Amino acid sequence: MKFLSIITVQGLALPILAAALPGAAPNASPVHLTARATCALHTQWEPSWRDGGYDRYRVRAWAEGYSDAAGWHGTRIMLEKWCQSFRNVAGHYGAGLENPQCWLENDNLAYADISTFIGSHGHDLYKGMHQETVNQWRDWSKYTCDVDSRH
Repeated sequence: MKFLSIITVQGLALPILAAALPGAAPNASPVHLTARATCALHTQWEPSWRDGGYDRYRVRAWAEGYSDAAGWHGTRIMLEKWCQSFRNVAGHYGAGLENPQCWLENDNLAYADISTFIGSHGHDLYKGMHQETVNQWRDWSKYTCDVDSRH
């Protein structure tokens, strides 16, 4: 008997729940979707090493190209802008960051490295500088590109 009462309760509950759930409104306005980014910059930290009393940090970057009203822009120009942003930010930091270098290995791979103080202060200084580089690059891309920055 208990078995039948459970089935009966479940049988009555389904129509009640179905009526309470909202269905698709017949006059619903269309959903506006945000366009996905058509390009991306990826950065990944490489292992650091000691160099002349400093810690040397390196970041590897690669990109996915994009197109706009002016035409197709390949990954090379994106990485050149990333290197330019790296140099600009390093120039503003001044003391504490030594020997900034950024170069393109090929059309879709770039590296940037810099020396800074040994220890957590130098590491934090470099992380802040790297974040500013990414932010400056985002400004250049007018926030149309995704940025994937892995530590």
